[in-house]
Amino acid sequence: MDRVANPYNPGAGSRPPLLVGRDTEIDGITVAIRRLQRGRFERSIILKGLRGVGKTVLLNEFGRVAAEHDFLHEHLEATEDTRVAAAMASLARRSLLEMSATARVKDRASRALGVLRSFVNVHLTSGDLRIDVDACPGRADSGELDGDLSAVFVELGETAAEAGVGVLFTLDEIQYLTKAELSALIVGLHRVSQLSLPFIVAAAGLPSIPGLAGEA
Repeated sequence: MDRVANPYNPGAGSRPPLLVGRDTEIDGITVAIRRLQRGRFERSIILKGLRGVGKTVLLNEFGRVAAEHDFLHEHLEATEDTRVAAAMASLARRSLLEMSATARVKDRASRALGVLRSFVNVHLTSGDLRIDVDACPGRADSGELDGDLSAVFVELGETAAEAGVGVLFTLDEIQYLTKAELSALIVGLHRVSQLSLPFIVAAAGLPSIPGLAGEA
């Protein structure tokens, strides 16, 4: 085999020349995104499998699909040091700042950033994440991660809906999240799906994830 022409392309998260046998997953995220664009209910997605089976490649492909359908995409690869409050706040901040550049939703995005600032003030160490708007008291600042993260997700989803876009977070290696953090993430996503807001998460982790998610 010519080494230059060889289609085999091993590597952590490196996309092969051809994605084979992944049509079901790609079709699933495409349908989910298109349904959310129409204001329909849809659930977030968890990919499970051993290392090297292509989970990261699929998450990257999901991001490409999202971009084709006017969804903003933010990615996180979790580590043992990742804390879900800081990680979600960082991803939400980037998405909201991008939406705030659109004149017709600038005020709505500013309000959502204010709610996020309240969340950051309560759940993060001072100075961990800079948000240059005043906090919006009474939302996402109860100190209970489940409810406060839900409030942040709802603000993000409502702002996206008003902007006429959607938001996809792809989260890799989520087995590093604690059970309490995974529970808060699930509660927040459940609330967003109840409201049919255009915000969805595609996550990937080791085969133990479904069991951990069930316990959470």
